[in-house]
Amino acid sequence: MSLAQNALQVCLTHPELQNEIYCQLIKQTSHRQPQNYSLIQCWQLLSVCVALFLPQHSFLWYLRVYLQRHADSRTEVGKYAIYCQRSVARTLQNGDREAKPSRMEIMSILLRNPYHHSLPFSIPVHFMNYTYQVVGFDGSTTVDEFLNTLNQEAGIRKPALSGFALFTDDPSGKDLEHCLQGNVKICDVISKWEQALKELHPGKYEGTRIVRLTYKSRLCFRAQAKGETERERLLLVYQVNDDVVHGRFPVNKELALEVAALMAQVLVCWVI
Repeated sequence: MSLAQNALQVCLTHPELQNEIYCQLIKQTSHRQPQNYSLIQCWQLLSVCVALFLPQHSFLWYLRVYLQRHADSRTEVGKYAIYCQRSVARTLQNGDREAKPSRMEIMSILLRNPYHHSLPFSIPVHFMNYTYQVVGFDGSTTVDEFLNTLNQEAGIRKPALSGFALFTDDPSGKDLEHCLQGNVKICDVISKWEQALKELHPGKYEGTRIVRLTYKSRLCFRAQAKGETERERLLLVYQVNDDVVHGRFPVNKELALEVAALMAQVLVCWVI
């Protein structure tokens, strides 16, 4: 896994090597027995590679022809080729990545053939009411695309209307959060977070701690309050309560007690 990550990071750092790695992968996946385990490993590496960057000039045409020649839903290799075709289209749409593949991304490709899932990766997104929603994504999914899926599943309006935003925790373990910009790719966020964790705590949390994504209100738009959904209102109540409890929302003792009483009513009704 580390070898694959390091090799692909070198190709991201030195774009002149990108055509070369594709030539090598095509060579290694040609003229081998279909049941050869090393053949499957090469196709897995190719599946990771096409989500990061694409070869340039005529090499891209050759890659697409090569994938089309091998695409076959009846064989294991053919399924990887079909997945690579989908991934090539997505990379052309959203552009190259900035960071090497994360441990989570590679493990997902190794553990199951990504052909069987339109969105091969998934991660939980936490809400302020102690619930979460698992959201699927691929190697090219941007934060904006990710939030469109999340909003549809959670019953929340678009961020431009609701004021909600996606945050990550800080890999240092400090009580900090980082708001994600819409054009950033989710896989790049996960990879950079893992790399920061590794540099801050070498060998301590590797493979046991993952990035925590939280979806909560960042901005309040008075003009959009009338269209507020029940889910948004509930999450905002929990967020305000959390801010009061942790001293981020300045209130006097009387208001704090009133908020506590109202929150108790919400919790009791939720339990009942």
